[in-house]
Amino acid sequence: MESSEPRPAGPTTTGRRPRWRVVFAAFAATAHGPGVHYIYGVFQAALLDARFSSSRALLGGAGGLSTCLMLLGARPAGTLQAAHGAGIVVGGGAAVAVVGLLLCAAATELWMLYVGFGVLVGVGHALQFAPCPVAVAEAFDGSDRAAVASGVATSGSGAGTAALGATVAAVVAWRNWRVAFVFVAASTGLFVAPAAYVFRHAGRWRREADKATSLTASRRLTHL
Repeated sequence: MESSEPRPAGPTTTGRRPRWRVVFAAFAATAHGPGVHYIYGVFQAALLDARFSSSRALLGGAGGLSTCLMLLGARPAGTLQAAHGAGIVVGGGAAVAVVGLLLCAAATELWMLYVGFGVLVGVGHALQFAPCPVAVAEAFDGSDRAAVASGVATSGSGAGTAALGATVAAVVAWRNWRVAFVFVAASTGLFVAPAAYVFRHAGRWRREADKATSLTASRRLTHL
C-alpha cells in the first residue's frame, strides 16, 4: 500500500550549502586581504636591491600605511555593505586592490609603492575584508555552528599568509619581484571574483532554502 504522506516539493537544500559557500568565500577573500599584507616583507629585500630606497623603514612604511587604511576603512566598508550588499563591496574592493598591485609591479619610484600598496591595496582590502565576518554571521544567524564557521572564515588570513608567502618567495627567486606582484594580483582576481559572486547571491539562496524548509514543515504539520 502506498503511503498517503505527501513528498516534499521544491528545492531539497536545507540551507547548509549556501551557508558554507559563504564561509569559503570569506576564507578566500580573507586570504587575499590580510594575508597579502602580512607577506609585504617578502618583497622588501628585493625592493631594497632594486634601490627604491636605502632605508628599510621607508620601504616598510608602504606596508604599514596599507594595514592602517585597511583597519580604519572597516567602518566605511560596513556602511557600504549595509547599503549595497557584500558582493558589490567585496568585488569592488578586490578590483581596487588588483589595480594597486599592478601599479606596484610597474613601479619605478618609491612614491608609486606608497600609492599602489599603501593606498590602493589598503583601501581595496578594507572593502574586501570587512564585510566577510558580517556575511558569515548573517548566513549562520541562529545556528549552533556559527562559531565554527567564523573560525574557518577567519583562518583564511593565516592560510593566505603561509601559501602566498611561500609562493611569492619562490616567484621572486625564479623571476623577479615585478612578476610576483602580478602573480598576487592574478590570484586575487581568480579567487575573490567568485567569492564576490557568492556574497552577491547568498541572500537569495538563503531565502530559497528557508522557504523550502518552511514549506516542508507546514505540509508535515497539516497531515499530523
